[in-house]
Amino acid sequence: MREIKQKISEFYQYYAEFPFITADLDWNPSAHRNALWMGLPAQMTHLFTYSDIPEGLPACVTGFQKRDN
Repeated sequence: MREIKQKISEFYQYYAEFPFITADLDWNPSAHRNALWMGLPAQMTHLFTYSDIPEGLPACVTGFQKRDN
């Protein structure tokens, strides 16, 4: 899980891998959100420097997708 990163691909491609990988993990939504965050490239995480990371996985995915666009 820690090796999956959003390299040059679009966020939606990166996120598309998550359901397949996390399906067998017994993690809570916060752990999924943190794993998603850890895989983002630095230029994406810097977009959240002056704003909060959205709570909950669905809101987080929406926020990341908006910033990636």
